[in-house]
Amino acid sequence: GDYQLSEVAFVEAVDGEGKGGKKKKKNFKTAKRIAKSHETIKLRALRYYSVQNDGTVKKVFKECVDTMCKGGGFMADHFDRYYCGKCHLTFVKENPREAAKKVVKKVEAVEEKKPE
Repeated sequence: GDYQLSEVAFVEAVDGEGKGGKKKKKNFKTAKRIAKSHETIKLRALRYYSVQNDGTVKKVFKECVDTMCKGGGFMADHFDRYYCGKCHLTFVKENPREAAKKVVKKVEAVEEKKPE
């Protein structure tokens, strides 16, 4: 029906009620995560090539064989696979656990030889 208001209505604003209330500041319990920053390494290209004793240059990393990369891209050498970041080609290593065990054995042998 027809409602007619003769008096002006006042509404009291209370903190936290409705949209007008002040928002409480969050209290975080854990420390803020530190984002990784890009590291610039001088002469980074020297990592991909090695110079032999006879003066020839040899590529250290495996090259991608896909037609998209055309043999120009290097593959990342992970502990269990080779991976191309450009075309996402992946070669799984045959026995990655044996290679990891050999590294562990070398470290243990060095630790045993230390005099106390």
